[in-house]
Amino acid sequence: MTKRTRLLSLVVVLCIFSFAAPGQTSLVLSPGSGIPGGTASLSLSLANASGTQLAGLQWTLNYPGSSISGVTVTAGPALITAAKTIDCAASGGTYTCLATGINSNTITDGVIANVQFSLTASAANANITLSNTLGASLAADAIAVSGTGATLTVTAPAVPVLTDLSCGPASLQAQQSSTCTASL
Repeated sequence: MTKRTRLLSLVVVLCIFSFAAPGQTSLVLSPGSGIPGGTASLSLSLANASGTQLAGLQWTLNYPGSSISGVTVTAGPALITAAKTIDCAASGGTYTCLATGINSNTITDGVIANVQFSLTASAANANITLSNTLGASLAADAIAVSGTGATLTVTAPAVPVLTDLSCGPASLQAQQSSTCTASL
């Protein structure tokens, strides 16, 4: 098998595992981008093709600590509408969250959480994965939920380019000064 054939096979396998099976409940993290030392915002969405009514959700975000120094998760529109709250705990490159509420409201498809990553000054592209994904029905039965992570792309900030430099007066004699303006 050639190197190109092996790479193509790997891409096909990855594509197959990237998408939720029809009729399955899934959590999908959107891709995002940021600059070193900045933040990146991603959204976590629920697609409940199984039709099972969900009263609660659990998931764990897995990320490289060398690129990400902190994570903040807030409820998205689908959880707010269902009057659910999110409680999370961090532990060395993981961030586990529970979305629950003491009510009989169900969670509909859509953005369930907004995730903000604080990037380190030396951040590089980071693969964020989802694990420990699980749902709960109104009767507290466990519901299988698949999780699809995303890539957080880190781009270098734009380097300023000198576009104009002007000084006045243009000619000087001893002991005189000039003022210059630089445009970037």
